[in-house]
Amino acid sequence: MNAAEVSERAIDAWNRHDADAFVGLYAEGATYHTPRFEHPLKGKALADFIKSVLTAFPDLRFEVISRGDTGGGLVATKLKP
Repeated sequence: MNAAEVSERAIDAWNRHDADAFVGLYAEGATYHTPRFEHPLKGKALADFIKSVLTAFPDLRFEVISRGDTGGGLVATKLKP
């Protein structure tokens, strides 16, 4: 699976409200970076964050506006909430 496929599956997991599927896309020890936190999240902290967001916003869905390979195994995804 390449980075674009991981990005696609991650957004699908968010839209299904499946925190376990989202976290399952991450390799052990991987980190999740978001501008909302000064430090990256990993493991249980990531799962707890996602579950809290999905609980707080039960109708949350994302629409992908664009997705592109930025090189080096990285993907940029622009979303519309």
